[in-house]
Amino acid sequence: MKHLEIADRLIDLLIIVEKGMIELDVPLPREVETGIKQALVGFGEQILPQLHKAIDELKNEISISHILDILGSIGHSSSIPFLIDLHSNYSGFLSGTAAINALKDIGTEKGYIYLSELLNQRSLGNKKVFNSEVEMVIACKAMGDWEDPRATIALKNATEIFDPNEMPYVALKLLVKKPNGMILLEELAQKNDSLRMTIEKILVDSS
Repeated sequence: MKHLEIADRLIDLLIIVEKGMIELDVPLPREVETGIKQALVGFGEQILPQLHKAIDELKNEISISHILDILGSIGHSSSIPFLIDLHSNYSGFLSGTAAINALKDIGTEKGYIYLSELLNQRSLGNKKVFNSEVEMVIACKAMGDWEDPRATIALKNATEIFDPNEMPYVALKLLVKKPNGMILLEELAQKNDSLRMTIEKILVDSS
């Protein structure tokens, strides 16, 4: 049996396992799915065509998150268009979070630009660009990784996103680490009373 045939069988098994985690009254042990994922990551870039094919065939299914996790772990730029397409057009809560996380982990400019545009659109009031606050937080953390002026702009815009848990705190905390970030936070504190106390605490903690 060839290596890629083994990979095909593991992909099929992983999909069955993920469906089982959702559908079974008693889920399979977590070690089962973890072991399969680690085995597939071990094949590396040679199985990317099979993983990309699986995304195309399963993009309307909820049992695809593990495939997206594997793409993020392999970390090849060829996966970026598949992840963006899935997130833009087909994702739900689980697959959306996995896709955003994979884009962050792969860390290419194309992926970063996509995530920055999502944050910019959400700051303007478009709530449809993210499936959950979790995705927003991951996108902000990706901007923290991206050493580009556009990341600073996206984080500054993200400070206008108010959600009950971590936004805009995450954006503010990451913004302070950017060039001119301290200055931007001080300007925000002067303009926005609702953010002043949070920003002052972040500035103190960072000094």
